[in-house]
Amino acid sequence: MKWLLALIFVVGLAHGQTIDDVVKQFEDINTRADKGGGIVIGYVNNGETDIRILGNESLNEKTIFEIGSLTKPMTGLLLADLVSEGEVKLEDSINTLLPEEARKPEFDGVTLQGLATHTSGLPRLPPNMNWLWMLRNGEDPYGTFGEAELYEGLAETTPKDVGEQSTYSNFGFGLLGFLLAESQGETYEQLLRQTILEPLEMTSTYIGSDPSGVTVAPPLTDRGREGDRWTFREPLMGAGAVKSNMHDMLLFLNAYLNESVLTQDLVFATQPYFKLSEFDDVGLAWVISKQNNQRVIWHNGETGGYAAFLGFNPDTKQGLVILSNLTIGDELPKRGVNFLLGQPITTATNSGQ
Repeated sequence: MKWLLALIFVVGLAHGQTIDDVVKQFEDINTRADKGGGIVIGYVNNGETDIRILGNESLNEKTIFEIGSLTKPMTGLLLADLVSEGEVKLEDSINTLLPEEARKPEFDGVTLQGLATHTSGLPRLPPNMNWLWMLRNGEDPYGTFGEAELYEGLAETTPKDVGEQSTYSNFGFGLLGFLLAESQGETYEQLLRQTILEPLEMTSTYIGSDPSGVTVAPPLTDRGREGDRWTFREPLMGAGAVKSNMHDMLLFLNAYLNESVLTQDLVFATQPYFKLSEFDDVGLAWVISKQNNQRVIWHNGETGGYAAFLGFNPDTKQGLVILSNLTIGDELPKRGVNFLLGQPITTATNSGQ
């Protein structure tokens, strides 16, 4: 995901929308249903939940999708939990968590908060994940990037404009998840499972190989061509490794809209920590968009054959989860955020042509 700051502002509507109003925001997208493509929409409005399928009717709330960068808010939540437990501090330098041989004076000002708000000064990708790497690994760019590659990338990295601007960084978020797990003597998946997945009973959410018996949506590009499934090794899992379904992602959404066992950490993670623009702040991964006294907290994700969005308006108690097996880019957050702000896109451009 790259920062999406240009929202489309139209005349606001009352927050009495239904699932049919949500569907109108996405029904012009070519779902490539003949190729197996589709969009699963989950809408929560004051405690009432509706699910609707566009395109491939075999998709349902149990179908597994890669959620890509929607992993990042989970990593941010792991940070919030460890801070609340007194295990780490937001202002801790990464040098306090890196092994001694990987520490550099240039990293002194790179903090855990900086990693979680994309203000660390780290580049979008590790320097050694360059054009040659992509030429060799483009179909699964993260799948062979292990610990040796991580430390090699850090050795080649000089942070820029630390704390001064927010520059989206998969490198930074992968490193954050890795350092948090290492600090607890756990793998990233173990820490994710015990902190978030088990307390919220997200039993169908996982990392790595597909468990037996699950149905995975086929990965497709926006034009209906066969897409790629991505895998992640430990050092970059926190940036985008999670796979889930609508059932579990609605559990994750409802944890933010209602009281839950993680409420304290959830509130901590959704506070504004850096100002992106007049209308947008960033929390611990989350983007916080504001307009006309409304605010929507959101994130999206995309991999080689999937796209995802989760957003919610904490004031109106509305939330939206969208999972698709099409690489439809910024269409999901653009339309989803505007809808939740009470400003639906009234004239949508047909996508995926």
